[in-house]
Amino acid sequence: MIGRTYEERRLSLLTIATASAAILMLLLLPTLLAPFASAGQLPLKDLDPAVFVYTAPEVCGFIPYDIAANIAEPIDTTLTVGLKGEPSIFAPDLKEGDYATNFFLHNSDQQLPVQRLRWFFFLEYFGWTNASGGFNGFTVKQAINMSLYLLESEGASITLPRNGTIAIGCNQANAWKTSGIDVPPAAGTNPIPLNKTDAIIKALQTLIDFDPARIPPGSVLFWKGYNIWNQTKGDGTDSTLQPIDIDVVYSYESASNKIWFQILKDPSRTIPRHLIGKNLEIVAAFHPLNKTQIGNNWFEVVQIDWLLRRAIRDQYPAAADRVILRVIDVDYGVGSSWQVVESVTFREVPP
Repeated sequence: MIGRTYEERRLSLLTIATASAAILMLLLLPTLLAPFASAGQLPLKDLDPAVFVYTAPEVCGFIPYDIAANIAEPIDTTLTVGLKGEPSIFAPDLKEGDYATNFFLHNSDQQLPVQRLRWFFFLEYFGWTNASGGFNGFTVKQAINMSLYLLESEGASITLPRNGTIAIGCNQANAWKTSGIDVPPAAGTNPIPLNKTDAIIKALQTLIDFDPARIPPGSVLFWKGYNIWNQTKGDGTDSTLQPIDIDVVYSYESASNKIWFQILKDPSRTIPRHLIGKNLEIVAAFHPLNKTQIGNNWFEVVQIDWLLRRAIRDQYPAAADRVILRVIDVDYGVGSSWQVVESVTFREVPP
């Protein structure tokens, strides 16, 4: 009996000793492993904060006929702003018609502004209608620092205040007057509309030495590109920790319009006489609705004349440029259209 009691006490003491040693090891373990745990790691205090990156394509303007994806794709080796490479998409086939892309940026934080928000636009392709209603276009493949343009030309910034919202469309971008590119406006301040088209044309002058005089007054523009927004993650005290919301609306419309006309005179004498003075009609796509237009609106008149002569040229090439035409009526109608609303996802780039 005595021996068994002794044995039980010895086991109890061993159990207590083992438990004590385990607890002591757990307390000392972080200290013992600290030199090894920190090996190869970088201190975080000197690193930049994380960044939320958003990307979204953009197509704006009117093209009078289909554009095929047969354009050379040069590599821009000088590209250093906004991207460290090039987008994976380039000039897919585009159907004739009218395109628009509109973005809505919103800071849903009710208490804190965004710390820093930068906007870059990678312009892939640019074109316009010429004086005869035809289309001229060329590849650009250059990045435009839109935030820097807004600051230098307008003294404005897109940095969002608490619960702030701005819209960016084809011709217009909203921004706030500011004393610095990263200074958010006061809460409740309204943004102002700024000319986005002007920013793109001025960037073309700088990037590729483009002469804006090449675009006739009244021309309708077209461009295709890629937007990049970089939002710096805040500290949760003076600026928001949350990513902003970006919604995009993609729109397309192809107008199926009827034109009734007469051929009053044919100096070439190649058109059959029974067609002279007779009411004729064609169906064509024209009449842009997205207002990517410079100057006075003579585009529709030019387009109608050009479309009529192009239709005549298919059968009577000698008469196309010489006939005297009379437009009787034009019936505007929508041939096909679609609209897609999407939320732009982001990826977080760590410090």
